[in-house]
Amino acid sequence: MKNLFTHITSILALILLGAGCVMYPFWLMNGTLDNWYLIIAVFIASYGGFIGNLIWYIIFIKNNK
Repeated sequence: MKNLFTHITSILALILLGAGCVMYPFWLMNGTLDNWYLIIAVFIASYGGFIGNLIWYIIFIKNNK
């Protein structure tokens, strides 16, 4: 119960980053991402953030059983 805030914020971050990962192809198709710097930056932020947060959360769960 003492780590409830950490669980809530981690799950919320995973949900928001997951939404960014799902929306990324649509942003490309609609032309929202109009230059290469923006395309690469949003890709790294979305997918890298999601994968990094997922790995961190799995390790956190294993260490705090």
